[in-house]
Amino acid sequence: MENNQNNEQNQNTVTPTPQTTEQFKKESDYIFDETTIMASISYLGPLVLVPLLTKRENQFVMFHVKQGLVLFGIWIASLFILMITLGILAPITGLINFGLLILSIIGILNALKMKEVEVPITGKLASKISL
Repeated sequence: MENNQNNEQNQNTVTPTPQTTEQFKKESDYIFDETTIMASISYLGPLVLVPLLTKRENQFVMFHVKQGLVLFGIWIASLFILMITLGILAPITGLINFGLLILSIIGILNALKMKEVEVPITGKLASKISL
């Protein structure tokens, strides 16, 4: 009796058909080539100097370098304020640095998607820089 129930359950169970891996692959929106990597490096603090010195002829990279320079400049200023105030403004500079981290991530994602989108807040400042 029990064996009959197992056979009925097995007959009612639908076996999934094997599918190719191509059906499960989703194309990434991100591009990993020399241009996008160099543009992404622009948002990593002092590493902004690498694409600034090596990829000056590439307009896409320079767009992101300008934004990276602004973010790096704000980070330097926040460190200077922290040192001057002897740590009294540490919570404020911590929030500033957290915001800079978020803006850097946004910039990196835009660079990897080959987009020239201004980073919020600092993008307008960056557009005024001429290199």
